[in-house]
Amino acid sequence: MQDIRREAGFTNNRYITDGMVDAKRQAAQAEINGALSGHYTIPFASPVNPFIADLTARIAAGLLLTQSYGIYASMNTNNGEQKLKDARAQLLQLQNGQMTLTDTAGRVS
Repeated sequence: MQDIRREAGFTNNRYITDGMVDAKRQAAQAEINGALSGHYTIPFASPVNPFIADLTARIAAGLLLTQSYGIYASMNTNNGEQKLKDARAQLLQLQNGQMTLTDTAGRVS
């Protein structure tokens, strides 16, 4: 969960509880799993592909920022809407086969 806190800029924010972060992580995982269920074996086996872990953190951070700042997120240096837009664009590329996941040896996962 620290990766999500770091991505959102909430590392030392005591008002953002672990429960809030975990709820957004679960929402991000559900979104990714739903988008990729016909293309990859879901749930992802451990260790999770680093790209998927990063994508999860960025979507969760975007959701957390959007919830925390709402319409003012675009004025924040950690723009939640932009994080979501960028991460979801990459998720769509995975879903459409424009991008593929590879393991550390370069094999398609």
